[in-house]
Amino acid sequence: MATITKPEGKVERIKRKLGNENSTKQPMMSLMNDRRICRGSTYARVPAQNRHDSEREIQKKKVQRANVVQEMSRRGPSTEATRKRQERNVQTEEYYEKLTTIVREYDAETQTPFAYERPPSPLFMPVSSGNDAGTQILEGELFDFDKEVIPVLEVIVGRTIEKALMEVLEEEELKAIEKRQAEFAALRHAELLEAQRMEGVEKRRSDEKERRKTQEKMRVTKEGVLRLKVLSRQLSKHVVAEVEADVFRKLQELGKFDEPQLIDVETRVLPNMMSRVAEEVALRDVSTRLVAELIHAACAQRTRRFTESRDEYFARKAVVEAVVIAAEKESEIICDIEQLEAERINEEKERMKLWEAYEDPITPEPTNEEEGVEDDDAAGGR
Repeated sequence: MATITKPEGKVERIKRKLGNENSTKQPMMSLMNDRRICRGSTYARVPAQNRHDSEREIQKKKVQRANVVQEMSRRGPSTEATRKRQERNVQTEEYYEKLTTIVREYDAETQTPFAYERPPSPLFMPVSSGNDAGTQILEGELFDFDKEVIPVLEVIVGRTIEKALMEVLEEEELKAIEKRQAEFAALRHAELLEAQRMEGVEKRRSDEKERRKTQEKMRVTKEGVLRLKVLSRQLSKHVVAEVEADVFRKLQELGKFDEPQLIDVETRVLPNMMSRVAEEVALRDVSTRLVAELIHAACAQRTRRFTESRDEYFARKAVVEAVVIAAEKESEIICDIEQLEAERINEEKERMKLWEAYEDPITPEPTNEEEGVEDDDAAGGR
């Protein structure tokens, strides 16, 4: 005989209890949950469903709950995290639906009739019926405008003034609201800055705390490693000292130390001598290298000076040659000018000789009257 577990037995009992749907026995319930009792106003109350429908829904929910319990019992015991989870319905199907049904399509045309151009219809004037009568209303019979308009104007002016005052009050209220909003925004900004500053201080404090914790951990780790190293070194020194003493004693017993002077020289004198020789060789090497560098620098400086002096000499030589060439050209020009001047002077001399050799005609001697006239002309010119 198969045993039924506790959750499965509970599910079976619930199913047997809910199996008889034709049972006429009314279930026991509290008066506070009875739908037949009306409380308060019924105008805004949602109409109750049918009793059989509500009972059927309750039974369906109980069956679903029993199925869930049975499914959970079938799965086995669950952990605390699994029991705290909430199950939700998730849409895993496609978000769009393909329409595979082919709809018949057909084209149709239509044309609205054009509006006919016709003259406008004449105005319909109905035929008057009954007898016409006339009356005369004199000025001041119905109402007096000067008297009747006063309350209307008072109302209009009062409403206008009231509206203007309301607008002024609204503007003042808006200004006060804007001022209050600006003050609130400034206060909020200051609070945000203070909060950011405090957050920064707290963050720096936490960072400093973490950094110091890390430093402390590293210090403790390093101290542990250093302690282990010191202990291992002390132990190794102690062991090596004991072993070294035993080894030397055994070697001495075996007679391996035949020449203590040679051993003393090799262990004490030679290392010091070799180190000094190495230092002397290194010092000579350094001095040789320094001397070579100094010689190289001096040669380079002398070569540079020689090059500069040579360039300066060539530059001066070029200037002197240019001056000499210019002086030669100038002397040639001066020689040409002197030659031309000598030729001109010779030509002048030849002309003077020709002019002196040329005989002028004899001029008559002037008379006394002519001399007096010439004297008068000379005096007038003066």
